[in-house]
Amino acid sequence: MSFTVLENSLLQDMKEAQLEDPQLLQIIRAISDDSIIGDEAVLVISSPSKANKSSPYCNFSKENGILRRKGKVCIPNSWDLRRIVMHDNHDVPCARHPSVGKTIQLVRRTFWWLGLARDVHIYIQQCTRSFTMTGISPFEMNYGMNPTPRSTIGMPKKFPSALEFLANLQANLEIAKAKMQQGADRAKEYADRKRSPRVFEEGDRVFLQVPGRYTSLSIGKCTKLLPRFCGPWKIVKKLDDVAYRLELPRDCEVHSMFHVSKLRKYISREDNLIEGIVSLQESDSTYHSPCRILDWR
Repeated sequence: MSFTVLENSLLQDMKEAQLEDPQLLQIIRAISDDSIIGDEAVLVISSPSKANKSSPYCNFSKENGILRRKGKVCIPNSWDLRRIVMHDNHDVPCARHPSVGKTIQLVRRTFWWLGLARDVHIYIQQCTRSFTMTGISPFEMNYGMNPTPRSTIGMPKKFPSALEFLANLQANLEIAKAKMQQGADRAKEYADRKRSPRVFEEGDRVFLQVPGRYTSLSIGKCTKLLPRFCGPWKIVKKLDDVAYRLELPRDCEVHSMFHVSKLRKYISREDNLIEGIVSLQESDSTYHSPCRILDWR
């Protein structure tokens, strides 16, 4: 029988760095000997809410030689160690660059140091990709929990109960639905700003907007300056005010049903026939087939 034990070298680095930090070293000595309590440490370390406690270090403890505050590892005054912790909770692919508040929440689950929120805010300001993150990460959305950062491997963790886990997962689904609906409403608002009401009847002739994938693939070059409409085509059937069926050539490999936003009114004139633009077929390239196979491998 064999088993695997995960070790975290970062914990050993933090343990050694704690002994080099004057403030943390004073706390370590104080919790080892209650008679050693410095006034300077009380002013710097203790918070006003804990002033009525018998000892300013009542929230600190040592586990396996590592100083902790309320069970969270105390990070010494070392930007390199703090940067590693913030990187694991913000920059790794499974974290997906969360916001400042979310990153602070993730870091505070396992670590503590003075000025944590300030350092996280400065770190994220230097990130050029944080603006792409909205809501929560896909990992948390799918699994209902956050991934385990590299810096927390080997540390004891608290896991929610089954009911709490299912409640969080259901809440994430509701958040995802709300975000998707919010994006759809925003897109509709922008689309309706320049959209004018138009209604056609059977027998009318209209211009059809050519999708970009049909033009660029068939021509094989940039089509930015080419006409965006072709036709005119005759409307053979009107399903409702937004869906119309056009009479397209038989060699067209596209569906003949189109949304009204893809159609433009055609006004008869001799010089407004747009001919020879682009076929609606996905490719006009000539296909070649070999006469015989000379060799293979």
